[in-house]
Amino acid sequence: MILASYREDFALHPLKSVVRTLSLTLCCSSLLLAPAIQAQSADQWWFERSDLQLPRQTSAGVLENGLHYVLLPMPNTQHNVAIRMVMGGGILQEQGGQSGSAMFSAAQMLGQLTVTAQAQLDLNQTVVSLHATTQEQISQAFSELSNALRNDALPAQDMLNKSVERIAVDGRLLAPALSYAQQQQVQRSFDALQSRLSQINGAQAMEFKQRFYAPKNMTLVVVGDFNKRHLEQLIDQQFSDWHKNSATLQSAMVIPSLQAQMQDVAKQNISFNILVPSPLGNDSKQQRRQAMLVQVANIALQNRINQILQPYNLSAQTQVEWMMNRSLWSNLTIPGVSQEQSQKVQQQVKAEIERALSNGFSKAEFELAVATQRAHLQTQTELNQADDIRNQADRLVAAMVQRKVYVTPSSELALFDLFMAHAYEGDLTPALKQSWSNTPTLHVTPSAS
Repeated sequence: MILASYREDFALHPLKSVVRTLSLTLCCSSLLLAPAIQAQSADQWWFERSDLQLPRQTSAGVLENGLHYVLLPMPNTQHNVAIRMVMGGGILQEQGGQSGSAMFSAAQMLGQLTVTAQAQLDLNQTVVSLHATTQEQISQAFSELSNALRNDALPAQDMLNKSVERIAVDGRLLAPALSYAQQQQVQRSFDALQSRLSQINGAQAMEFKQRFYAPKNMTLVVVGDFNKRHLEQLIDQQFSDWHKNSATLQSAMVIPSLQAQMQDVAKQNISFNILVPSPLGNDSKQQRRQAMLVQVANIALQNRINQILQPYNLSAQTQVEWMMNRSLWSNLTIPGVSQEQSQKVQQQVKAEIERALSNGFSKAEFELAVATQRAHLQTQTELNQADDIRNQADRLVAAMVQRKVYVTPSSELALFDLFMAHAYEGDLTPALKQSWSNTPTLHVTPSAS
């Protein structure tokens, strides 16, 4: 049965309404001029009320057992459908002796599926990904997912060894923004992957699965070519009779912290990191504009630092990440630095950051950074049908984690063009200060090169 009930926070509470559909225009002008999302209350979705708009026909619902689902129909000639099952338990939810349990649970579930599937372990969630092109494949995927999620039987070791190959761990991507203890926890999960899970306590891992793979802690995301009404009936048929009597409390989101790390090795990766509370607030057009300016400012900084690194045959890469829409993590990494170069490179990079904060950027630097970011956004709109559907499913999951309104790649590009048309080089200085005004934390770690 589908409940007519929604609550304020999509990821942490039951919802307050039955399945709802928003028919919203996604042209460039409507993104900027349309009124706020119209609904009976401000808590219909996973985000707060916003002046941004979801793609046309996006709908969301909740089953009686608490399992949420979000559907985004996107007709395409190849009938591609991307399925994502999101469980609110990841690497940072592992407790004490449960190290590796998130990976073991994912492998135990994947091993029960005959349909092709992969899993990704993130810091605060686990995402299982499937792909279908026919109604029969969708039905089979839902049926097998439903059975695998409920079955907590310990698997055979050979089955684990095979299914673990289909698991990716994303936690290392944010490793510079983790405290030392959290880095060690991520590393233990990697070690578990490398040792084929043979050292993990299976009983404890199944306790992890029972706690976090619960309906109230899960969201099913489906994007692609499907009949929405038929799919809603199928979801209800396959998942509504799953009732968990064990703990179903939502996992608490963990926001990483920064801690300096220094390792004296011959070849080094030098990484500068800053993690600050995000001042952006609820998702909105103004927030997106500011976020885009921060991205462009960091690209301009990257370009300038690459100029001073040319004599060393080195290059820098910047990364900006909004973590759970509460903290802004800024990272600048220079890989492959020799021990002899290290101190001088660190000094020059710090000086260049200070110079950019004080003097800003030229018009030419602004235009180059805008062109670089626009080219990146453009590539997201030029994928083939299958890759586009998969990409949009992943982007939708990411938007839900960040508590943001989901917009399609083409709509994001349209927003970028309109925002940058009314921006100039002077806008980059306050944007850069937003991410780099505090003293960065330094990480010097071994380089793979």
